Amino acid sequence: MGYKYNRKDILKQGIDLMSQSGYHNIGVMEILKSMNIPKGSFYNFFNSKEAYIIEAIELYGAANLRLADRIEQMEHLNSLEKVKAYFSHLVQKNKAQNFKYSCFWGNLSTEVAGQNEKVSTAIQNQMTIIKERFVLWLTEAQEQNILIEVYTPTQIADFLYTNFHGAMVTMKYQQSAKPLEDFLEINFKLLSKK
Repeated sequence: MGYKYNRKDILKQGIDLMSQSGYHNIGVMEILKSMNIPKGSFYNFFNSKEAYIIEAIELYGAANLRLADRIEQMEHLNSLEKVKAYFSHLVQKNKAQNFKYSCFWGNLSTEVAGQNEKVSTAIQNQMTIIKERFVLWLTEAQEQNILIEVYTPTQIADFLYTNFHGAMVTMKYQQSAKPLEDFLEINFKLLSKK
């Protein structure tokens, strides 16, 4: 009996392809063709490409939250180092992928979110969940007197997330880790009281 594909496999494949080539360059047919799945099977799982994208956004969010959960368990790190460890993991992942990929949410934000309110809301909801974890760590860091207090933890979390996405865009067209490495070095040096 042949391989039985499932919903999660189709979602993961789409995330992978769209992270590399963008939303508009990857249609349902490209995703299915890359997996040798007949077109009709897609609609057994998803009502539309929009429904598929929203579910993919949530799956991508769950993976990011699992990363944050793993970092939370790293007791040798202080709270500011946990925030840095989260971004460091993403930097290392992009280096390993030879800068071929961008953030799935970032790609969707620039290509689709401005024209599709449901997609925009789904991205915002998932980013909010991750940023809430950053806010928790950054609040602890201010309480530990290792993070500057000029800005609120929410302002800093928003700034880091926005800055990181800008570094990702620059990384992709430069095909270089330097924008991401500068993001880590400069931002965390400026934010740290030590």
